[in-house]
Amino acid sequence: MIARALFLLAWITWSCVELKPLQSQKLLVVLLDGVRWDYVDKFDMKSLKRIHTLGARAGYMKSDYPTLSFPNYYTIMTGLHTESHGITGNFMYDDVKHEAFLNGINKDSFKAHWWDGGEPLWVTAVLQKKSSYMFYWPGCEVTITPTYCRNFTYEQTLEDFQDALDESLQLLTTGTTDLAGHVYLGSFTPHVYTLLKTFSPHMKVYKKSDIPSRFFYKHGKHVSPLTCVADLGWTIIHPFSGFPTKKNSTFVASHGYDNNQADMRGIFYAVGPSFKPQSTVDYINAVDPYNIMCSILGLRPAPNNGSSLKINRLLKKIKSSN
Repeated sequence: MIARALFLLAWITWSCVELKPLQSQKLLVVLLDGVRWDYVDKFDMKSLKRIHTLGARAGYMKSDYPTLSFPNYYTIMTGLHTESHGITGNFMYDDVKHEAFLNGINKDSFKAHWWDGGEPLWVTAVLQKKSSYMFYWPGCEVTITPTYCRNFTYEQTLEDFQDALDESLQLLTTGTTDLAGHVYLGSFTPHVYTLLKTFSPHMKVYKKSDIPSRFFYKHGKHVSPLTCVADLGWTIIHPFSGFPTKKNSTFVASHGYDNNQADMRGIFYAVGPSFKPQSTVDYINAVDPYNIMCSILGLRPAPNNGSSLKINRLLKKIKSSN
């Protein structure tokens, strides 16, 4: 199954009493879509293991619900749950404006009204006079843009990713930027509800008001009257050709399941002088890295749902000169 990987490469010094950097710092954020929490050991990813030797990690990062790409990209950058920032799916429909959000492939997907429920990190940075360069991160094309935005595309290659990463490291090293971020990639009636609810034993169907509160999802402005959740290993087929396979490829993984499922967990690694080498916490939530990233950059965070309690345990306790 598919999850997300998040790396913070930070050059940072911390006070021992609060998450406040002693001086302005640089930050590189790398998000790899599709790296499940257990892949590092399962596939012996030596480079990531080396990052942990030098820095810190969480046993896993719990994805926000729905455990899909666009909602979690925005959760990580805003520190908000999906019901708060409003990106509640890869596909959404605005029944007031009669516009569709189609996985970032149509022009309407990048209109401001989809994205205005939260303040992403690059906006916070620009508003507080910091520079930011974003590569392929959905939403950086909208309203207040970063210093530089390379638009999201599904045609990104490994070579594109490597070039963007090399460029980011050069920008950070030369002092050109403070932040660099990457991503690699209807109507409702009781009759419809009854039909869906009895359709399959491998699919749960929720009325909007009955969606579990632990999802932090049901109050989202674009949540449908009915939400269907497949059991792990089962797929609800979308009504268009090419899903879940493309060009006769083998269907081997998917996402979007209950975020309590272990297969939906991502990974979190951080390295820098103020992270304790080989330190580990059991897990963090996808909303948690936002406050740490703001602190690294010396930014006042926007209102958010994140907590720093677990990530604090990964930091060296450096005594302040005060």
